[in-house]
Amino acid sequence: MQRSGQAYGLCRLCNPRYEADDLIGSLANQARKKWAGKVRICVVSTDKDLLQILEDKDHFWNFSKDERISGKDVSERMGVRADQVAELLALTGDTVDNIKGLPGVGPNTAAALLREFGTIDSMLANLESVENLKSIRGASRIRSIIEANGAILEKSRKLTLIESGLAVEKSLDRLELGAVQRKELGDLFEGLGIGRLLLARLDKLERGGSLKKPEKKSESDGTKKSPKKSAKEAAVKTEKKSAKKNAAKSASKKAKKAVRKSAPKKAANAARRSAKKKMPTAPTKTAKRSAKKAAKKKAK
Repeated sequence: MQRSGQAYGLCRLCNPRYEADDLIGSLANQARKKWAGKVRICVVSTDKDLLQILEDKDHFWNFSKDERISGKDVSERMGVRADQVAELLALTGDTVDNIKGLPGVGPNTAAALLREFGTIDSMLANLESVENLKSIRGASRIRSIIEANGAILEKSRKLTLIESGLAVEKSLDRLELGAVQRKELGDLFEGLGIGRLLLARLDKLERGGSLKKPEKKSESDGTKKSPKKSAKEAAVKTEKKSAKKNAAKSASKKAKKAVRKSAPKKAANAARRSAKKKMPTAPTKTAKRSAKKAAKKKAK
């Protein structure tokens, strides 16, 4: 990974004492100070911890899902402001980073607490008010949980809070994209057996091309059609599928009910037909005459 990054001309920063989150947070902080009002931060990661360093105009890009979240969107997604994300995770815990939260406290409860008190410190200073919160179900139980797990909460808060004050000022000048070392990349990819496709993509980018998939054209009017459907279209499609599924279930239930109702009648009719076949039939006139003639012959 390090060799490929260097060959691509990417800057690499590391520190044996701090995690990558702390370096990213410190770089973002220093960039805002150096280029005040002239820079917007884009954090490329899948780690939701980093949402806490965003400001309104910044963006978080989850590249694995191709999902972008602005600083303004954080409150809608998480239920709290970006600067409260660390304390939200301290309350709920974070299984990805193996951080324990308070038992029985989920995202909704944690968000409600932070909206009410603002910070964990303020919440701890006003614990008697927690049990009176109408916005939280079982508020008195939540107060007891907080009181019993104060040590866990304090430790979790230290783990979720990103350090943004590291001395990385000189590192800002190293963030420019360098030249791609084509030969080194080729040798590296060939050794790993992954060369052809990646090098072809690199060639396309160097020629000014795009790696995005071309938009599809509609067969009806020839207009361009985005390969990805909007959220509204997806919701409508899901609703239609659900309606069809429910209708099929309802029809199946009605059919089973009708079968259950008709089954006793069918069984009774079949029994009557069977009984009629087994019952002896009364002799006809012709049969009686034949019987008399046979009796006379036998008597002679």
